[in-house]
Amino acid sequence: MLVSDLESLGLSEEEAKVYLAVLELGGGYVSAIGKRQNCRG
Repeated sequence: MLVSDLESLGLSEEEAKVYLAVLELGGGYVSAIGKRQNCRG
């Protein structure tokens, strides 16, 4: 539900997921956030 709420505000699905991960982690390094979201690249 939170992802769809953020999408309605203009974020993409991936942006919304990363935003929520940052909130859960309380900030952090990009590598830690990427691992949390299983991002590639």
